[in-house]
Amino acid sequence: YFSRLLRRINCLAAFYDDIGLQEIWDAEVLIDEADSLAAAAWDAHAKGGNCPLFRDVSQTGRRQQLEGSAILLAFRSEDYLQAAKLGIRMLVEDSFILESAFARSAEALLQIMKDDDIDFSKKTISSTRDGLRSMLKSCRKVSLDIGKNAVFAFEMSPKWANSAILEELNTRCLDLYDNSFAADDQIGVVANNVKDAMVVELGMKGENEGRQKTFIDVATSSSTSDSSQACFPVSLQMLIDSPSSLQSD
Repeated sequence: YFSRLLRRINCLAAFYDDIGLQEIWDAEVLIDEADSLAAAAWDAHAKGGNCPLFRDVSQTGRRQQLEGSAILLAFRSEDYLQAAKLGIRMLVEDSFILESAFARSAEALLQIMKDDDIDFSKKTISSTRDGLRSMLKSCRKVSLDIGKNAVFAFEMSPKWANSAILEELNTRCLDLYDNSFAADDQIGVVANNVKDAMVVELGMKGENEGRQKTFIDVATSSSTSDSSQACFPVSLQMLIDSPSSLQSD
């Protein structure tokens, strides 16, 4: 019955914006019901009773399953602070974490760090992400968006001079930069056609947007090459040498 309650909570969270469904089943009530059921089962288990609820999963694991569902519900209702509070508890207090619960608690922390109303220091954000990356290494089925590392590599061809391909490339690259990267993503640029500079080193978009965007704009506006050096190997080495790549070694 506990597993059935969790399935109902997860289903209701997925359709949280359906008012009619909320009137039939209140997910918060189901969370309280599942919590009470787990508490009663643990009391019986502690007194020597044979409780099937903890036969395959421990009390800690059951609590994490329930909190994972509660985090999902908080996400769907856009209560990111509550989701983060639930997520940080298991990360701090529990000696082990189920993969599914870890994924949701980590997502909650990453989301709350994007909140402009809460002032997290750069050191806090960086160390939290590094810690989550380290924990992620032991997971088999979990992936997290802990920030992107991307390098634009432009090896321009003189054959493109006066062709429509340059205008299309410029438009699409600038659109990609503006709409596909967050302020805390790390971005670099390598080009063989920009005078006096071939590389813009990896840096946070929010702190280097002007220089990065200008470099991309200039690099995609001309097909004249000022260097014979290949750009792709340089860009690949930049990614390999980035702190997040070294952290994942």
